[in-house]
Amino acid sequence: MRPYPGEVVYGVPVGRRVRQEWLSAQILGNLNKDIATNLNLKLLYLGFVNYETLA
Repeated sequence: MRPYPGEVVYGVPVGRRVRQEWLSAQILGNLNKDIATNLNLKLLYLGFVNYETLA
C-alpha cells in the first residue's frame, strides 16, 4: 500500500526514503528481582529521546 501524494509517513519528508536524527539518546533500564522462592520479577524499559523535539 503506497501513501497518498503529499502524505508524510513516519516523519519522512515527501520525496525522501530515510529520516535522519542526529541529536538523540537511548535509555535502557533492567530489573530482575527474586520475590519468593518460585517467583521472579523481570522488568525492561527502553526509552528513546529526540533532543530536537524535547524542548
